[in-house]
Amino acid sequence: MPQKQSETEVAPRPTRPAFKPAGKNDFRNDLMIAGFCLAGFLFGLGANLFGDFGSFLDSSGRLPNNGYTPIWLQVLVFFGFPLFLIASIYYLWHALDQRKKTARFLRDRVHGEAQITHLWKVPPEGSDHRFYYGYRYQGTNTAFSEVDGLIFKRLKIGQTLEVDYLPDKPQVSYPVIKLPEKKTTASNSME
Repeated sequence: MPQKQSETEVAPRPTRPAFKPAGKNDFRNDLMIAGFCLAGFLFGLGANLFGDFGSFLDSSGRLPNNGYTPIWLQVLVFFGFPLFLIASIYYLWHALDQRKKTARFLRDRVHGEAQITHLWKVPPEGSDHRFYYGYRYQGTNTAFSEVDGLIFKRLKIGQTLEVDYLPDKPQVSYPVIKLPEKKTTASNSME
């Protein structure tokens, strides 16, 4: 007969990060990087097609190139510019994929309740910490998320929070932290 795991034993930290819905800024940033990479590709393509790109780079005539482009620059542009096209395609794909995943998550999500199971910071000592909390929902599903240090100080193990997840893929979740309002006391009440 297998033994039950005691409640005092600590479960391992969750290893699955929480889903982070992409916002407009994420989409815009990916498109800007894709555009920059596409411009780099077009510059390299133009330099290869139109030959003497050393003079194209310095049209003021300040560099004494005498119609000669250094071999290192030729090799750099010839082999480097196709990489910009690959990077441009990747960032465009990433932007569209994240937008599609976010739209599906927002459309199909189910609201539920989760319980905080772990709190930790990386690195444990020193400065420049990153704060994390792990949570469990739907019995066995676990995930973790990064949180601001001020919010981290107010979280407690065992605290419940709202979580959104996909019913057909419950491992895809997004926690919603709603902290209770701090109670304020009036020190000077005038009657």
